[in-house]
Amino acid sequence: MFVEIEENLFVNSDMVVAVELTKISSEPYGEIYRWAFYTTSSGEKSVFFSRDFDNKEEAINWFENIRFIINREN
Repeated sequence: MFVEIEENLFVNSDMVVAVELTKISSEPYGEIYRWAFYTTSSGEKSVFFSRDFDNKEEAINWFENIRFIINREN
């Protein structure tokens, strides 16, 4: 199943092997978080990134919604 992780960017959830929340910035504008989706793709593009989030809570809530969509479809 394909899940939209960024505007016009879809990842096949069957090929995702790991997901990581990273803090990509903390100065001078505050903390910025982004999810990395690691896939089984052997090609050049095997890591895909979500949109940026202004705080960790917002990022986690977004991911919980994605997990709900994937679980509902499976």
